[in-house]
Amino acid sequence: IDQYQIQVVPLHIIAGENEYLDKLTIDSEEFFNLADHSPQFPTSSQPSIGLFTRIFSYLSTYYDSIIAIHVAEGASGTASTSAHAAKSLDGAKQISVIDSRHISGSLGLIVLRAAEAVAAGKSHDEVVSEVESYIRKAQLLVSVHTLEYFVKGGRIKPMAGVLGKLLNLKPIISVDAEGNPIRFGKAFSERRNVAKIVRMVARRHAESPLRCYAVVHGHDLEAGKNLAAKLEKELGFPPLFIEEIAPVLALHAGRGTTAVVSMQE
Repeated sequence: IDQYQIQVVPLHIIAGENEYLDKLTIDSEEFFNLADHSPQFPTSSQPSIGLFTRIFSYLSTYYDSIIAIHVAEGASGTASTSAHAAKSLDGAKQISVIDSRHISGSLGLIVLRAAEAVAAGKSHDEVVSEVESYIRKAQLLVSVHTLEYFVKGGRIKPMAGVLGKLLNLKPIISVDAEGNPIRFGKAFSERRNVAKIVRMVARRHAESPLRCYAVVHGHDLEAGKNLAAKLEKELGFPPLFIEEIAPVLALHAGRGTTAVVSMQE
């Protein structure tokens, strides 16, 4: 973010009467404390159109054009709000708003690759065109440790959560071509889930070499390191980073979740 001067517009987390800016005024540890002890489970909201308008106006005074790459529309209305803000700026410089159709670390890999393209001297239109290929080359595989947060956040019905707990079901979640969450697989233990994800990533690498991969986790660094070590042994090169998921994603993914994100060449 600092190296490429990327502007980040945070989503909001609401807990009771308090509102937080994702990863700016709340981190994952603070979020899980709120989630565990607050009378009401926290909720999230997207940035306002006014905030996007102000940011676009500010950036237009310093840059010839703007490329805004946002979290999947299937998970948040952020991209639509950003697009409306861009259209409202009459006479403003060129602004391209892109629905990444990804979340978390896979969105990060798309943004990183776009920033590298800008740094390499590619034009606005060239980068926008190439981002679509980056989106297709990115993949997210999430091993869900607990269904508790999906139930509390309203993503699945309580009975499904109870059955999942009784069966010790560990789903593997990804996103489809439109950015909507899908179940990509399942296992009946976390160890088997991790092994299955490693096999999936290795198979993808064998079919078309990976440019890079990374690991993210839900406030469980040891689990993240364990997954990263297994991937490095299988693939032969280390992850780009091991990072904690944003609190706004922890609303649904929950504590102990691990995920691998990858980008093909």
